[in-house]
Amino acid sequence: MRRQLPPALAKIFLLALILRVLALFYVLNFPPAAMDGDSAEFLALAERLLKRGEFEAEVNSLFPTGSVRTPGYPVFLAAMSLFGASRYALALVVQMLLSSLNVILVFHLTRRVTGGEKAALFASLLLAIDPSTVLYSVTIMSETLFTTGVLLFVFILLAFLHNRRWLQAVALALAMAVLVYLRPIAQFLPLLAGLVLALSPHRRDAGMWGKIVVAGGLVFLLLVPWLQRNQERYGFRGLSAVTAFDVLYYGGGMALAREQGTSWDAAQDTLRARLHERVHPDSVALGDYLAEMQRLGIETMLQHLPAYVWLHVRGVLATLFDPGRVNIARFLYGPGHAREGLLSAVADQGLLPGLVAVLQRDGKVALFFLLGMVWQVLFFALAVAGLWKGLRSRHKGVVMLLAVIIFYFIFLPGPFGAARFRVPVTPLLAVLAALALPVFSPLRVSAETSGKQR
Repeated sequence: MRRQLPPALAKIFLLALILRVLALFYVLNFPPAAMDGDSAEFLALAERLLKRGEFEAEVNSLFPTGSVRTPGYPVFLAAMSLFGASRYALALVVQMLLSSLNVILVFHLTRRVTGGEKAALFASLLLAIDPSTVLYSVTIMSETLFTTGVLLFVFILLAFLHNRRWLQAVALALAMAVLVYLRPIAQFLPLLAGLVLALSPHRRDAGMWGKIVVAGGLVFLLLVPWLQRNQERYGFRGLSAVTAFDVLYYGGGMALAREQGTSWDAAQDTLRARLHERVHPDSVALGDYLAEMQRLGIETMLQHLPAYVWLHVRGVLATLFDPGRVNIARFLYGPGHAREGLLSAVADQGLLPGLVAVLQRDGKVALFFLLGMVWQVLFFALAVAGLWKGLRSRHKGVVMLLAVIIFYFIFLPGPFGAARFRVPVTPLLAVLAALALPVFSPLRVSAETSGKQR
């Protein structure tokens, strides 16, 4: 028999909806606030899909836009435009509703882990009022859709671990493929899921192995059309050309800049010159150019490995804590304003000089930085405490699974930390934070759950 939802959840959902509606009204009256770094490319691709049925757009980009972006989010924007709304108004409404509904999904996920409603309500409340989640729900970026997809993926994965049904294996494969098409960062998620399944207590079950193999094969088959399309059109068999750009100019470029004490722009110019000594973009296919970019980027990172490791750690910290990475200045004033954030300024200039530098740029933005950082530190502290507590319960397998997924999405972006990389795992962080509450007792919850499974 299904348990009824508590009345308090409806109030939390209403609070989440109100906050997001207010944010929506703000961006509809100040459209630049809805635009982030990649928004223009997503909109251009969506418009080209509608007008010509082609996944390509002429924007100021190093590579053809169709080689950089996967089709998931542009297809969503194009579908929303079919209903006659403005360029993105309906898309933002749908995102706002999904972001609010994620609060209910987090309630169910937390209750499944903790066995109690108080902890589940607390996790829902954290997600409902999280500033990054609210802001990105009304931004032309894939974060909100991707967040919903990650939550559904976790639900399906847990169900498959428990029941091991063929339909769940197929659903798991579909969920992973959709996530990859929404954002290339999910491309290694099938390997991670396969590892989790292989190490589960059911690993000796021959039927389980068969379902894992079929699910993995189905993910590959679903991605083959896009891989083949990139091979035929651009000469590289990959999901996105942005991978090579990130390796060279973010990974290698930031490490080189730090090691030589130069600006990041100067380091990028140096690497670009080195690249063109090896291969010139006008004389080779894009695939060969991207391959050489990756080789040079990896070589540069290895040459300056200590600097790169520090920058990678700093990127993870910026993703977890730095509210400046939400582009608060962009939300307040529009694109092109103070994007580096407080943590980056402090890391580059020291604590007091960094604070002074941010305050001198804009006192209002600095205040938001400080308040946002306090929120993130408290949030993450609760999540760490909940992780420690959860690992001592019989639910430690599920808790560890959530922690591994969080680490995956936080770690992969590397030196280029950004709050938007945190948004998809904020619901999972909220689940862990709820475990820190006194109402969650590992022994009691384990007993309840084991009784239900019997």
